[in-house]
Amino acid sequence: MEKVVHIIMGAIGTGKSYLADILAKQNGISILSADQIEFENKDLKEQDIEGQIVEDYLNCLDNNESFILDGLNLNRSTRQLYVNQAKSSGFKVYVYDLGPGNNLSLERRLKEHRGIASQRWRDIAKANRDNYEKPSTEREAIDKLYTLY
Repeated sequence: MEKVVHIIMGAIGTGKSYLADILAKQNGISILSADQIEFENKDLKEQDIEGQIVEDYLNCLDNNESFILDGLNLNRSTRQLYVNQAKSSGFKVYVYDLGPGNNLSLERRLKEHRGIASQRWRDIAKANRDNYEKPSTEREAIDKLYTLY
């Protein structure tokens, strides 16, 4: 059976976790959620949280089963780390691009604020738009790319 890492990328409020849940149910696979790792490690610095996500990702690859990575992955260098690791472990990589976000995605996040101040969410949304780099199958060795925005 083909091993696939499904990388769901997009800004805050674009529906990454919603899509991850659908894909997980349809394919009977697990989700590695960057949000969940962040919530479980609130006392860690952002850099340490990113390190924990990478560590958990490598552990998922070691299991040799398809899975979903639900995280921002807005820029090429971040995605490339995940793509390269998956490829070297014999996985195919499918990327689902939910985009840089817009006013509607920000409004969704403001409604479900998770205890974070509105201005902080606005700053994060702006950073998401500023850091977004459209993925490319050619440049990034992605096997399938789904643009969903």
